[in-house]
Amino acid sequence: MRYFYLLSFFILLACNSTQTGKEPLTRTRSSQDQIISTPKNRIFNQPIVLDSIKNFENIEFTSGVDSYHCELNEGFFGGYYLIDKDVNQQFANLTVLAKVTPHEWFADLNNEQFVSIEIFTKKLVIWESLYNGLKRDKLDEFIGNQFNYQKGQTVYADFGKYEGIFNLQNDSVLSFTIKTKCDSIN
Repeated sequence: MRYFYLLSFFILLACNSTQTGKEPLTRTRSSQDQIISTPKNRIFNQPIVLDSIKNFENIEFTSGVDSYHCELNEGFFGGYYLIDKDVNQQFANLTVLAKVTPHEWFADLNNEQFVSIEIFTKKLVIWESLYNGLKRDKLDEFIGNQFNYQKGQTVYADFGKYEGIFNLQNDSVLSFTIKTKCDSIN
């Protein structure tokens, strides 16, 4: 039994030293927006923290009722159009599920659920590794063994309860969307 504990200790030590020698898949900002890696499976949690994105500096946003191709039992889909104040340019569209009526919906609501984000510029990084301008080999490295395919200049990837659609140009990501699959929306 003593050998088992000793062997377990060395295995844990070896695993820990190999992870610290490599750049991690994510730098954790919060427990909601990290990627958990295991040898067989990766679990992708919510790609952004809604409250924090609304509080970014130099960002304005407008909002409106959005259409999304999923059926809902309650609530509606709301859309935020994120604008970089420094260059007065829209850099992303964010869709959320609000479980109130449109008349009760305000930007400071904190019970919204992430549905999707479409990103047009380098202003925002998702899961600490995905951004516009990312090279194709780095995208392939991030996707890893997740199911994916390419059609023309677009790469589709499955991230568990999320899916990614990456538009490429000259072997780099030009824009992309991360969205919640309909069966994962509450």
